[in-house]
Amino acid sequence: MDLNPKEIFRKPKWFWVLCGLVILSNIGCYLFLVRPKGIEVFRLQDAYGRLRAERLSILKEGQSEFYQLEEKISVFLKQIPPRQAFPLWVSDLYNQIQKNGLVSSRMVYKPKEAAFLGLVQYNTSFSVKGPYTKLRRLLADIQNSRQLYCIEAISLVNHSNVSRENVEMKLELSTYFR
Repeated sequence: MDLNPKEIFRKPKWFWVLCGLVILSNIGCYLFLVRPKGIEVFRLQDAYGRLRAERLSILKEGQSEFYQLEEKISVFLKQIPPRQAFPLWVSDLYNQIQKNGLVSSRMVYKPKEAAFLGLVQYNTSFSVKGPYTKLRRLLADIQNSRQLYCIEAISLVNHSNVSRENVEMKLELSTYFR
């Protein structure tokens, strides 16, 4: 079937009216249905992009804070002495007690693996007797020492109701080694 271009235009009038209505309905659907939804989609994409950028900046701030804390922990861990330094720690503690002229009970050290970072924790508990001022000085020396001391518990008992010269301090200390 050969169609001549002139014959296409000779189709009945209702055909061209129908084609015009289809084209007008397509234009109407685009203008009233598709285009507003497209504008809404662009608006929502823009809002989502701004929200996502805001959340990412908050996340990056949190991550940078995390990395800063991780760096601080790393620096701290480098300052923790190796396990071989445990005798020096014991010696330092004993010297602090002796320096303050105090008498201590026997110290027993209990090692245990710490639950984090591969550290070993050593615990000891002992009592020290002497004047209250010397006990305070011992605590200040422990606090200001270059060694790592963690005071887990402390209690004071005054055996003399009249003076502060005969006070017993019970200490529980712990420390950590790599």
